[in-house]
Amino acid sequence: MTSPADEIGTWRTIVKTHRFDQDQELAEMHYLNVKRGDEFIENMEWLPPWKPSAGQQLVPSQVWFIPIAAAAGTVALYYMFNEHRVVFLSIKSLHA
Repeated sequence: MTSPADEIGTWRTIVKTHRFDQDQELAEMHYLNVKRGDEFIENMEWLPPWKPSAGQQLVPSQVWFIPIAAAAGTVALYYMFNEHRVVFLSIKSLHA
């Protein structure tokens, strides 16, 4: 059973770390089609704020990730969350 904090429709504020911003720039240059990179990132950002437990937890940590197919392979969005916000930590290629 999910907690009320994890119900769909409970929007959380997105906080992006400096590391995430750096990784995003690299991802757009190396893993993604640069022209569509921003759109790709925006599209992958909608799930964690609505349903963060849809990802996979890196046990025993509080870090979660969502693998996402991209033009040049699979990338993963790493994040943490609580009842009020989702913190995007990193985005990395799973084939590096």
